[in-house]
Amino acid sequence: MLIKKIAAVILLILPVFNSAAEESTFKAAWTDSNGNNVVNLNVRNGPKGEDIGSIYLSGEGIINDVQSWKVRDAVEACPLDYDITIYPETFEFIDLQDHGGNYLLFAYRLLCVGGVDPGEIKYLAYQDGKKYALRSEEEIITPDENTYGGEDPPKPDYNLRTNKPLLNYMLNKWPSFSVRRY
Repeated sequence: MLIKKIAAVILLILPVFNSAAEESTFKAAWTDSNGNNVVNLNVRNGPKGEDIGSIYLSGEGIINDVQSWKVRDAVEACPLDYDITIYPETFEFIDLQDHGGNYLLFAYRLLCVGGVDPGEIKYLAYQDGKKYALRSEEEIITPDENTYGGEDPPKPDYNLRTNKPLLNYMLNKWPSFSVRRY
């Protein structure tokens, strides 16, 4: 199997924070053989109640001004600490089989926890509007090197289970962002 980064890709990943609106936007843009590609991901706080809060992720992939895919996720009505963290370093645009089958990959974490507890990690890939997902709990490493969380291996969805080259690639990348050190 040949793993090749697309040489003609110009990738810009830009986190933009707006504390007044309590939201952040991540943008990626590149040009490849499909044309002009743009990814927009937005994380915004939802309404807060007396003892609960919510946070929302929305995003889309656009190729030549046409929406190819969208993502929506949320932590809703959380009475604890809540957050959605996008990992910009996980943004990749790759061709795993050297045949023009390009995948866009990125990961993020969802939290609704009290104290130092593991969150849920979602690692997504999109190709031609089709979604592939790998999910599990993150692993926590404390200052005294104790670990907890992440005991179960990441679980692929049906699309990813049927795409062995992509599944293997994503499983190999998983440890690079699924561990949180304190």
